[in-house]
Amino acid sequence: MKGRILPRDELKGLPSTVHGGQAWKLENVEDYSHNLNPFGPPEDLGDIIAQAVSDIGHYPDDSCAELKDTISASEVYKKQAEKLQERIDTDSSLTFEEKARMQEEADAL
Repeated sequence: MKGRILPRDELKGLPSTVHGGQAWKLENVEDYSHNLNPFGPPEDLGDIIAQAVSDIGHYPDDSCAELKDTISASEVYKKQAEKLQERIDTDSSLTFEEKARMQEEADAL
């Protein structure tokens, strides 16, 4: 049929999907397409959303500067960087190329 996209042969054996709005008619079908929670949202959700809105001032920092600063200030991070540097300096089984690559990674930390 012209203009119709047919599935690849590998996909032909898969069962057809069910739109979420119809899933309630079937057994053993999980439906996550809409909220079926009979209790509704938590009472304080409006407050949580209102508080979060004040933090939406701009598009997230694509350089991840705050995240990088937080990670680099972490004691766990510092210990991992020290362990990596120690291994580069002392492991005689590493080839020159492996040490150079690891050194680049350590320098990037």
